[in-house]
Amino acid sequence: MCVTKRQSGFELLRIISILMIISYHLYVHGVTHILENGNWTTGSGINYVAAFMCSPGGKFGVASFFMITGYFLSGRTEIKLRSLVRIVLEVLFYSLLTVVVFFIARRFGAYFPKGQDFSVLSRAAGDIFSPLSSNSFWFVSSYVLLVLLAPQLNSIFSKLSRSGMLISICTLGFVDYVINNAFDYKYSNLVTSVFFYAIGYYLAVHEDIRKISGSRLRRFLLLALFVESWVLFVITKFVEDGMFFATNISYGCSIIYSAAVPIGVVSLFVLTGTLNFYSEFVNNVAKTTFGIYLIHESNLLRYVIWYNVFHIYGIYYTPVFIPAAVIIVILIFLSGMLIDTVRLKFVEPFALCCLRSIRKSSAGKFFRSDKHL
Repeated sequence: MCVTKRQSGFELLRIISILMIISYHLYVHGVTHILENGNWTTGSGINYVAAFMCSPGGKFGVASFFMITGYFLSGRTEIKLRSLVRIVLEVLFYSLLTVVVFFIARRFGAYFPKGQDFSVLSRAAGDIFSPLSSNSFWFVSSYVLLVLLAPQLNSIFSKLSRSGMLISICTLGFVDYVINNAFDYKYSNLVTSVFFYAIGYYLAVHEDIRKISGSRLRRFLLLALFVESWVLFVITKFVEDGMFFATNISYGCSIIYSAAVPIGVVSLFVLTGTLNFYSEFVNNVAKTTFGIYLIHESNLLRYVIWYNVFHIYGIYYTPVFIPAAVIIVILIFLSGMLIDTVRLKFVEPFALCCLRSIRKSSAGKFFRSDKHL
């Protein structure tokens, strides 16, 4: 079956995914990056474990978004230009916004490590004029390429049998988790996105996810599998980080924790996707998740958010780190949601209206000039 209607269960998964991504960024940008040179390992053991528990959030969250894309684009046979235009406009809007906020923060004395402010400023022009190809939003670049490739991928996948599709997924998984972990090449992120897109496509076309989680026991097992995958990721990532000189052990750990991602993500995907409910509020909040990602993940605003606004470097060494971290993640989510709600209500309709006017004007000029040929 090909899926066209999106239930609120999948919208809830988008919300959960962006919360996982924010928690990961708190760990990687707010704790380990700011408290570099191993200083973050000298704090409270409880805080150390709590921060490390956020480490799977990035991979789990991003994989969920790619899988949702494959699930709902499984029936697409052509590229929808309007969808791509809206993505480009959204990325451009947040690229401009983050540059403006960065300059304002710098003007009012926001602190940046020595040389960091100038190195970030040097990327500002790239973020504005080539937001999809800049390093600020690698996930966006991969996502746009995935949407462009969707009709071709669907055409290829549609020719495969159920078993052929499973073999293709296993092959993509091998390339993603074995080859990608051995070599760092330019299109590794695109391979990851295609891998999870293929899983989403397979679940939409060849499986009925409601049968997979048809009872309370099965739903409980799916939840347990997700938790176990998360914990396995944390444990093997912890071992890998401690094996600086044991290359073989470190490489093996990276394969294990990477393989835990599709297991956990598929479990969560099926679990939330089979929630049979509709909520306009949940759906509207889910529409803002892409904007929330663009706001808080910008290279220009990382130090503004984690160092200057929330002072993670100080909170981490206090007993209130865990509740403070939860509050910070929620505040970033709510702030981003409010900003993107305003954009969706006022900025995007205005921008689309301007583009339509320009298109009509250009078309009119073309036909008027054509009469004189």
